[in-house]
Amino acid sequence: MTDNASSLPKIASFTKRTAALVYDALVVIAILLLATALAMIVVTLIYGSEAISEQQILRENPLLFIWLLFCWFYYYCWCWQKAGQTLGMKTWKIKLVTDDNQTISCKNALIRFCSSFFGLANIGLFFPINKGWQDLLSHSTIIDIKKSK
Repeated sequence: MTDNASSLPKIASFTKRTAALVYDALVVIAILLLATALAMIVVTLIYGSEAISEQQILRENPLLFIWLLFCWFYYYCWCWQKAGQTLGMKTWKIKLVTDDNQTISCKNALIRFCSSFFGLANIGLFFPINKGWQDLLSHSTIIDIKKSK
């Protein structure tokens, strides 16, 4: 009985998840700044520099919002599917795995991304279920990993 309990991965704590989220927020901000700059370059090439400065063509533009949201999601989805870890997760030695210990699918990554509520969904860790809402909905969880020797 102790063999099964010791072989189960330890679920990452609220503190580690939040620390990784804050770290990743810095990465996401950098990505969104680059994505905005790219959008400004494209608009300038198509409409000229007056389109950005005078007409404010990007202000409150739903296409820009969709583009930035896509870039944000793509960072998480790519990292989760490649290694199960974002940059912040690597730093805090935690990893995303599915309930059957596989790499998360793009569909479940989208469900996880949309249901995380900027980390607030991790409040579920304080209850007996010991999982965040995004963990339950995406059939995945974040586990602690030990440093390989």
